[in-house]
Amino acid sequence: MPAVAEAKVYGQDILRDKNILDKSTGNPPLEIRIEEDNIVIVKESGEERVPVNSLRGKAILTRLETGISEFTEPIYV
Repeated sequence: MPAVAEAKVYGQDILRDKNILDKSTGNPPLEIRIEEDNIVIVKESGEERVPVNSLRGKAILTRLETGISEFTEPIYV
């Protein structure tokens, strides 16, 4: 049986540092999990799934994997 890859999880502190914010509250989401095909955004109001290969998914992944500069606009999810 093939091994199942663990989902990578980013907590509120990292999301705050990466300037990823909940569009409803203006605060960072509770967490973001990167799964095989989806990015799961856990917010106070529930979960939202974004396909990894969508433009939005790629923008979120790029932000999580790289640093930000002083000119970087927030990503609202």
